[in-house]
Amino acid sequence: MEPSISSYLSQALNDVMHFLPALSVEMALVTGLVCGIILAILPGTRGQQLLPYWTGLVILAGLAQLWVLEESALAIGMLSNAPSGRWIQGMSLCVALVLLYPFSQDIRLQSEPEQRRGERYLLILSLLLGASLLLRATHFLMAYLGLEMVSISSYVLVAFTRREGRSAEAGTKFFIYGAFSSGFFLYGISWIYGLTGTLSLTDPAFATGLAAAGPALWVMPVGLVFVGILFKLGAFPFHFWMPDAWEGSTYPVNALLSVVPKAAILIFMIGVIQPLIPLDGFEFIRWLLGLLAMVSMTWGNLAALRQVHMRRLLAYSGVAHSGFLLMAMAIATPESFQAAMFYLSVYAVMNIAIFLMADGFHRGLGHARWQEWEGRGRLFPWATAALAIILASLTGLPPSAGFIAKWLLFISALQISSPLMISLVITGALNTVLALAYYMVIPSRMVFRPTPEGDKAAAEFPGYEWTLGLILGIVLLIGGIWGFDKVLDIFANWF
Repeated sequence: MEPSISSYLSQALNDVMHFLPALSVEMALVTGLVCGIILAILPGTRGQQLLPYWTGLVILAGLAQLWVLEESALAIGMLSNAPSGRWIQGMSLCVALVLLYPFSQDIRLQSEPEQRRGERYLLILSLLLGASLLLRATHFLMAYLGLEMVSISSYVLVAFTRREGRSAEAGTKFFIYGAFSSGFFLYGISWIYGLTGTLSLTDPAFATGLAAAGPALWVMPVGLVFVGILFKLGAFPFHFWMPDAWEGSTYPVNALLSVVPKAAILIFMIGVIQPLIPLDGFEFIRWLLGLLAMVSMTWGNLAALRQVHMRRLLAYSGVAHSGFLLMAMAIATPESFQAAMFYLSVYAVMNIAIFLMADGFHRGLGHARWQEWEGRGRLFPWATAALAIILASLTGLPPSAGFIAKWLLFISALQISSPLMISLVITGALNTVLALAYYMVIPSRMVFRPTPEGDKAAAEFPGYEWTLGLILGIVLLIGGIWGFDKVLDIFANWF
């Protein structure tokens, strides 16, 4: 006797109720997004004014759900509840929460009509939802859904201040490059399905199908998938959208997009690489990723040397840091993945801090070009001190957490005896020295160059920005001197 429709529906409902606890963070974000849309369309501007507070409550609810979320192997066969994903999920929520107030104080946002200012907070929730799905994905279709949610939210955030031509231009370039990278990603996963009969990374048929096909067939589709991944990571040669996107958008948007999408796509990339490691042909992938890592570091740093606009400098700096993260992917050992987790955590703190400080100096001195800040560091001594600490950590100078992050990558590379690993370590060390030439020259010129006669600040340096920057700078110092081993203990046995 065949089961009735009611029994099918009952079984489906039971399955949904069984997996709902594993989706509690996503459910909180979806509920918050739907309610936020209702607030946004209410008559008048009252709903728009409530959106920042509502967004904060939704993010706090998501963080609370992470505390009670139990680890399980899979949720609905497409999402993982692995601890690495939960860590990055929590980190992304914290980043967005910290940036909510800077978003509300954004000068360029004030030029927009009051009726649409709150829409940016809906985009933040949409971005967080997409990132959450992407970093937990164990299925290529779920990853694509998350990737597109992140991408579309990012395009609109970059082009949000549409009254400015450079913002619209940046959003358009970002969209065009992103559309091409999505096409490559889809083409790659269609090939993978043809070779394996599955799109699930945890299905044994995925690895066995690729192994049966041989490296001559599986390397190309996996490479196409990596094109879409490297675009979001901002690695060479898929980084050309970053300088224009960073210059055309605002500092809080820069900070958000430089951390959340990059962290989500890197966790997914680890999930793609892990089943490939035992296969014949992975050595070619390792060399490819290693070469891209070295070129990204070098190109990003060399390009940053020529930049005078602070946001463009930080965009190319992000390309160089993507090279260090790719280095961990090329090493492809549990130790390197743990080092990548630590690097991402430190990178999130550094990037929030540096973009907030750059915004504060832009407002306080009235210039976006860092060369116009020369000799004016004495006007804001505490902010200048915080800037120096943050830039030292971005460089990788001891005793900062940035130094520890790079050191862990180098140690994990040297555990494998091969010319590629030695080349990665040498290139990384040389690029750390190269980064000194544009990172530390900024605070040195601000302090040691003479202050222009009769010079004064164009405006007040926002107190919340230099205070938060100083706190985060101290965190970076403490993280490098004490406590990093405790963080590493958390990451142990995750991969």
